[in-house]
Amino acid sequence: MSNSSLVNVTVWCAEGNYTHGRSGRNIEMVALHHMAGVLSAEECGRIFQQAGRGASANYGIGKDGEVGLYVDEYNTAWANANWDSNCKSVSIELSNSSASGNYPVSDVVLNKAIDLIADIFKRNNLGKCVKGQNLVWHSMYSNTYCPGDYIRGKLDYIVDKVNEKLGLNSNAGSNDNLYKVQAGAFSKKENAENLAKEIKNKGIDTCIITEDGLYKVQCGAFKNVDNAKNIAKTLNNMGYDTYIVGLNESTSSNQSSNTIKAGDKVRVTNAVQYNGQSFAVYFDTYDVIEVSGDRAVIGQGSEVTCAININNITKV
Repeated sequence: MSNSSLVNVTVWCAEGNYTHGRSGRNIEMVALHHMAGVLSAEECGRIFQQAGRGASANYGIGKDGEVGLYVDEYNTAWANANWDSNCKSVSIELSNSSASGNYPVSDVVLNKAIDLIADIFKRNNLGKCVKGQNLVWHSMYSNTYCPGDYIRGKLDYIVDKVNEKLGLNSNAGSNDNLYKVQAGAFSKKENAENLAKEIKNKGIDTCIITEDGLYKVQCGAFKNVDNAKNIAKTLNNMGYDTYIVGLNESTSSNQSSNTIKAGDKVRVTNAVQYNGQSFAVYFDTYDVIEVSGDRAVIGQGSEVTCAININNITKV
């Protein structure tokens, strides 16, 4: 088992902060993390040299794009707070360009991460890069903010670019679609953060992505739609309105979805939310914030009221 030829700096992790070997497991995926700071590859490695740290990563990409090697790919880094995923993943720490907010990374770091991920995939014969399956991230396995909203919001881009480098088409075939359960969409980040925290406290991992000017709270990324439906049902039983992203976007031919679009003003003709719960209608007209398949998000301006079936509204 080899290491990446992209490595610029080697800072070996201290004994006691990783495990020799992989407990008989093979490398099956790459796990992304952020450094929660603006660090060089060497500075990140020095942290894992601290005796008793109890944590490590295989690689790190510093603020200048240098690649650091800390734990040989043959060995198990302690990164994901989950033993099974640690044994089968190669972990990468990414330097942030700002140690606050949504913890962004620079384009230099992002592009080097794509190069490194593609290299790991190629050498370990991991096949096509698929988000949530063989490209994973820390908060999938632990109640943590890592790797931050910025990186989570770039995952689709990363997957596309990795597959380009591998000579694979990331969008080929409907079986490659991933289904995510969306529990809310807000114009104010604080509202999204409050909802995400509330759901996490109930034992369901969440992430916040920024899309179409909204902060969207999503749970999971599943290849099997039944898994997404199970999470959606659990959230519905807890009282949350949910929507499965990826279920209708590419296949819906409902004529109403062509006539109602984001930005339209509509009148509610049947006050039933998308999840079947009724709601009080306080306004004569609502603004359409988002449309996907037979589902529309309506509200006042950019403030969300609810999601509703497009057959229950009419354009004015």
